[in-house]
Amino acid sequence: MKQENKILYWFRDELSIQRNNALTEALFHSTLFIPVYCFDPRESGLTRNDSENHYGQIVNAVVTLRHELRLKGSNLLVVHDRYEKIIPSLARVLGVNSVYTDPLVPEYKSAFQELERFRNVKTLEVKQLLNMHSIPVHLGPQQWTQVELPHIFPGFPDVNPGEIPSTPW
Repeated sequence: MKQENKILYWFRDELSIQRNNALTEALFHSTLFIPVYCFDPRESGLTRNDSENHYGQIVNAVVTLRHELRLKGSNLLVVHDRYEKIIPSLARVLGVNSVYTDPLVPEYKSAFQELERFRNVKTLEVKQLLNMHSIPVHLGPQQWTQVELPHIFPGFPDVNPGEIPSTPW
């Protein structure tokens, strides 16, 4: 009998289930799969000057992601808090064995460079906090390789999946 392996998958930058090696690896190792997206309130200040509709694009991507996950028999837990506070708390409360997430974003010269840098720093802080609680964090590979996703994803816990905010317009 396969030992239970609860995995929390933290969606950060790659909000798709396609072309996502970290997600595929997490699915391969999990018996209970908890995908989560966190709206960190500090990010709104980092994107305000860069693009007026960036927040709306993120919300639309999260709505699409939840729909894709539901088609695969799962769901998306949506939370609203600081990354370094909520992700370790969820991992402990839900009793996960490990946390998987996207790779760190390389330093690009893009319109969202501040946001990318912020997310990288906070991801490393979350990793450090989780390691203090003996919960390993697996950052996905930078390079994509062709992998086959399972038709149905492992079970989603009986928790309230949370609300996706509406766009301000």
